[in-house]
Amino acid sequence: MNKIFIIGLILGVSLCQQRTVIDRLQGTQVLEEGHNETIYNIHYYEDEDPKEKYEQMMNNLLSLNQTQLLTCKKSEGHEFFGMSFQKVGRLNDKLQNIILKDYDDDCYDQMKVSYEYNNAQNQVQVTFHPGEYKNGKQCSEFYMIGTTLNYNIVKIKKAQDHKVYFHFRNEKQKEAFKLAGAYIFRTCDHFDYWIGDLLTTIELFFGGFSANPYLGSVFGSYPPNWMIRSNIEFIERATGYRWKERPNVDVEWSEAEIHQGDFLAITRFDGLDQIIEWGTGSRSGHSAVIFEIDGVKWVVESQDAWYWPKKNIQKNRWEDWKVYAKNAGFNVAILPLSPEKRAQWDQEGALKFWNFMEGQPYGYHNFIFGWIDTPKDNYPTLLSAELATYIFSFIEKFAPSISTKMVGEALNKRLGTEGLTIPEITIEAAKRGIEIAELYAMVEKDEWIYSDGPSQVCSSFVIGLYKAAGLFGEYHIEATEFTPKDVYQMNFFDKDYVVPKKCKDNDPDLPYCQIMGTHRMELEGYNTIDPYEHMNERCPSQAPDYKRPADC
Repeated sequence: MNKIFIIGLILGVSLCQQRTVIDRLQGTQVLEEGHNETIYNIHYYEDEDPKEKYEQMMNNLLSLNQTQLLTCKKSEGHEFFGMSFQKVGRLNDKLQNIILKDYDDDCYDQMKVSYEYNNAQNQVQVTFHPGEYKNGKQCSEFYMIGTTLNYNIVKIKKAQDHKVYFHFRNEKQKEAFKLAGAYIFRTCDHFDYWIGDLLTTIELFFGGFSANPYLGSVFGSYPPNWMIRSNIEFIERATGYRWKERPNVDVEWSEAEIHQGDFLAITRFDGLDQIIEWGTGSRSGHSAVIFEIDGVKWVVESQDAWYWPKKNIQKNRWEDWKVYAKNAGFNVAILPLSPEKRAQWDQEGALKFWNFMEGQPYGYHNFIFGWIDTPKDNYPTLLSAELATYIFSFIEKFAPSISTKMVGEALNKRLGTEGLTIPEITIEAAKRGIEIAELYAMVEKDEWIYSDGPSQVCSSFVIGLYKAAGLFGEYHIEATEFTPKDVYQMNFFDKDYVVPKKCKDNDPDLPYCQIMGTHRMELEGYNTIDPYEHMNERCPSQAPDYKRPADC
């Protein structure tokens, strides 16, 4: 997944905090009753040195009580993704007066919201009615409210009514409000902490920017120490799991020791793998598999990383791949395919699949959708389908190709439409009585061909190869619904495998061999789940337990 996209997405969210002009985005105007306040000019760290503040923030972060998992709340320091939002309410034709969902750290004991439609002026007036102060008069609330066409930030710093006006310039904007509705999101952290929260979050991704291992800690291919440290702390804050250090010893593993169908479970501490781990409960963020072609053993994978010398679905010789992996800072475990599954392997079917997939682009189109199986039970506390849709609708205004690749085409597939923008998708879904969260949860189909070809992320590609090789038998599964965790939990691997002594010396308790990496690959639930019909199409995944019902 492209690092520039992730950092751009984070910056896009943070940009929503500042309004320096009225009517910045298609006809939205905010007034605070009694002040006619339409321009907010926020200053950060007016009496503080930003560098000292950042260093203090990082020291505080590393000493946090790790039993308190990451949630959307106002903090006393800076937090990973603290600049995010949480859905607290929705207005539409049927919901004209609501009370927002309340939390312990709210500034007011309740927040009522209502709206009135003015046909003459072609506008909607939304009024926030705060209750009594609950957490002191210095406390202030910030909300994002809007449709996918009109949105803005509302600052509520006094216990008095605040009004938001939506001016509709065309029928589509009016339709979006009436049908899809206006969602209201509450900011997680204090507004004044957003810059620190953003810096804390960016550190997860900042480093290892190229495929050249000789360009140093930032621009080289290996993640710098601070990046590794931050990602380990983030996973512990987000999931409760603490990665364990291991002797950073490479186990010499020759081509003769790898075999057809062996799975490579991989983690790199670069922020992106950790987002996957946070969302799915996985201990692995990347997947590859051994595939033998004409007597030659290759590592095949779906790959598009900036730190990797090749792009797209590709094959590499084992000795070359190990060099690339070492340069990239991979932690790698080899999971041996079981003798039963190896005997079941249909080489003709696997080779046909490979010949079709080789060179195809990485599966950005279903990066999100293979993980999202339910309307609400796959999202971390700082994310929801509605928030993701609003973020991508914002990105679509400035970088439509990113938004289209990540969600636009896939949502169109689910509706059976083509070329609809994200606002148009939300309107069309509302006309059909489909909530946006339900649309995201619809099953991704292997047969779907996107504008740039078939789309498979790393784990989906591995399962696609296993499926083509006949390892699922008569069961119907969609490979695009499998995450890295789903792959290594499959009961496809050798339960009687005798781990060589050279592996046991470094990792005495692992039932497989870890051949490189600074931290131990403890794959919870390894080799425990038998395949079944429509596997992994309706599985929840929420921290810290990531409970998985049988046959989901």
